[in-house]
Amino acid sequence: MPRPRIAVVSPFIDKRHGTERRVAECVQRLSGEYEIHVYSNRVEDVDLDRITWHRIPALPGPHLFGYVWWFLANHLWRWRDRRFRGLAPEVVYSPGINCLDAGAISVHQRSEVVTQSGEDLAATHSPANLLSSDPISRGPHISASRQASGGGLPESRIGPEPLL
Repeated sequence: MPRPRIAVVSPFIDKRHGTERRVAECVQRLSGEYEIHVYSNRVEDVDLDRITWHRIPALPGPHLFGYVWWFLANHLWRWRDRRFRGLAPEVVYSPGINCLDAGAISVHQRSEVVTQSGEDLAATHSPANLLSSDPISRGPHISASRQASGGGLPESRIGPEPLL
């Protein structure tokens, strides 16, 4: 039986930035059970032996121009892979606003550093949570949380509750 396929769409992935580190940890842990395809300009600090990286070239210029290029190019690369290579993912995951067709999007804001182990991060923020037989649980899920010093705000959710 083929492994379920997850497409991860992020401009870059490394272990030096907050969200990107979380994504790097998730894709490495999930790569044993799932076929992971990363669509990104740059991938660093990640073992690519069990992950397929589809490099999207970055264009020099103002940040807005680069973002618009990235947004359009990742759609084009993924469309080409679906149409001509048969690489249709079960889930498209985006850690932010990187595509219009994501089945899972995570958005996080933090005003202070919160310590959490890599295993906890992978368990609580895994795009594989959406690989369920229940179509309602698999629907788009947006989770935004903010942790401020001295009490913070509660987590807010739009969409169905995550499975884990």
